[in-house]
Amino acid sequence: MFALGPLSFVAPWLLTALIGLPALWWLLRVTPPAPVQVVFPPIRILMRILSREESAARSPLWLILLRLAMIIAIILGASHPLWNATASLEGRGPLVLAVNDGWASSVDWPARQARLVSLVEQAGRENRKVLLLTTAQPETQGKPAPLQLLLPADARKAVAGLQPKPWQVDLKIAQQRLEAFDRASIENLGHVFVLSDGLARPGMAAFLESLRPYGRVTVVTDSLTQRAMILRQPLAKGDVLAVEAVRPHEQGTDMRWLRAVGEDGRLLARESFVFSPSKRIAALDLKLPTELRNKLSRLEIEGHGTAGSVVLLDERWRRRPVGLIDHAGIISKQPLLNELYYLERALSPFTEVRKGTMSALLERELAVLILTDSGGLQAGEKEKVEKWIERGGIMVRFAGPQLAEKPDGLLPVKLRVGDRVLGGTMSWSKPAKLKEFDDKSPFFGLDVPSDVLVKRQVLAQPSLDLDKKTWARLSDGTPLVTAEIADKAGWFSFTPRPITHGRICRFPVCS
Repeated sequence: MFALGPLSFVAPWLLTALIGLPALWWLLRVTPPAPVQVVFPPIRILMRILSREESAARSPLWLILLRLAMIIAIILGASHPLWNATASLEGRGPLVLAVNDGWASSVDWPARQARLVSLVEQAGRENRKVLLLTTAQPETQGKPAPLQLLLPADARKAVAGLQPKPWQVDLKIAQQRLEAFDRASIENLGHVFVLSDGLARPGMAAFLESLRPYGRVTVVTDSLTQRAMILRQPLAKGDVLAVEAVRPHEQGTDMRWLRAVGEDGRLLARESFVFSPSKRIAALDLKLPTELRNKLSRLEIEGHGTAGSVVLLDERWRRRPVGLIDHAGIISKQPLLNELYYLERALSPFTEVRKGTMSALLERELAVLILTDSGGLQAGEKEKVEKWIERGGIMVRFAGPQLAEKPDGLLPVKLRVGDRVLGGTMSWSKPAKLKEFDDKSPFFGLDVPSDVLVKRQVLAQPSLDLDKKTWARLSDGTPLVTAEIADKAGWFSFTPRPITHGRICRFPVCS
């Protein structure tokens, strides 16, 4: 390959045709023979029919230069010129390409792939083979394919088929693949190019050292502003999602956009966050209405396009609305004696607590409806609750003396009249503890707290299906928590997903 400054020629021998330009110049300037004068009498008649167009005695200069420029352009085009072509590779051996194709490389993957194609074409012009080594762990769990020398045409096809993997690179496995390659099959040293994603990781020095026996090592990396960012897992702080993004440098101010995307792909929110100078972390508090937050499925940094800039969300980050029935509508002067006070404190860190009357609560979507023993149901509310349960609602009831004296029918089991009290006729000699949950209970797998003691209990009436409806028991085997799963046409079978099934649960009063 012949080069003239930044201009290179793949077929420089075709430039020898430029030697013929002087001869072409002479041919174009040849003077045509002078016209012969012949005397002819009827010359005036002929003058009337002759064309008025006249030909020049010699070709004009501009026409000669135009024709010469066309000839030169044809010669230069046939010699395959390259502007600012890659410099010649080192050594005489093969070209070794080590590519970081992990998640961080997808930021500028088209540019990275174009650089690989340029290097492979350079190897083809110098008649060198190519050794292609990717550092991301292959998708198959089996043993990685052994390395082999490729012809430039085959290497270009392999490079065109490369895609960034959505996981981290594994330099240890890449080094093992390199060590398993037959180094003796290469006679001469070549040139090694490492296309790095710019992220520091353990084992990089050892990996570069293992490449030195193949020739001079050149590391090509992205600039600091083009390297991948990381979106950390958000923290749920009440009704706010605390989000943090990390950049790989501390240079200047950088503003980015955070996209909140729903399950159906719709954009639910778009908020900006700013990296301050000398700061690598940018924080953002994302606040969404409960209805939108419960539809949220992913957070992503706009326009970044890496697996590290996306966080998938599940039930842990959703705030299910829970309704507490409060007919009084006023705050008790003695909150420590109010049943709703303890429920609200226990549920607030994990759910959105709504307090109000039964009718007001059912006007909006609810995941769970909770009724305490002192709440009770007013006239006409039982039918509304039953219809809501039939549509998939969940109702939790806390049993107590009032419910034991006057059951309202919204119960999974029948109750005995009266309650069981420590020291009474149906009492224990000492407070009872909880029994281990069996494998059929939704509580199975939870540790039973040893400090929970029950001194008072509303007893369920024995029946044939009582065992199936029991979720928790006391140490003496009596039911403590019972539930009933709706069994109607079109209703689903039991699953921990709360909103899809109708259940009525009864809990005891523990003291």
